[in-house]
Amino acid sequence: MNPRYADYVRLNRNVLCAIAASMALSAAAAQALGAEHDHLNATYVLAVDYAAYFSVFGILHYMSNRRRYAAAGGGSGRAALRSDLLKTVSSLGIAEVAYTAVRWITHYNLLAAAGSEPYAASVLSQAAATAVYLVVLNLGVTATRLYGRSGGGPRGERDGAAHG
Repeated sequence: MNPRYADYVRLNRNVLCAIAASMALSAAAAQALGAEHDHLNATYVLAVDYAAYFSVFGILHYMSNRRRYAAAGGGSGRAALRSDLLKTVSSLGIAEVAYTAVRWITHYNLLAAAGSEPYAASVLSQAAATAVYLVVLNLGVTATRLYGRSGGGPRGERDGAAHG
């Protein structure tokens, strides 16, 4: 694999694994909450979705980045950590706003207007929101230069550690 894109691939791998886990739990929650009003079903399922997604993504992202900021010579690497944390939160935050809007609106409309089964509405709305999320996330990561111009570690350096 081209080292320039390795960090982007790792990030997207972590995101997709977390989405897969949240999709399964969200579909089950949507079906279990099928008797609720459509707007409540969409809202509760979004909460389950976020709890599952951020739990899995947080663990995977930590595992991929735990050695990234270990500076040579015993330094702490706090400045790089702080800078990259701000860039990551900015990229994820913008993508989350787009995801939330698409996810809730499509889930609600599939339940209310189309009369879909709750689990199907959940899966379809999450698939649509995921497509939007991935585009916005990758544009945000590129715009903030989270992985530097060369695609390496923070600001383009490669330290050989697994990160993503």
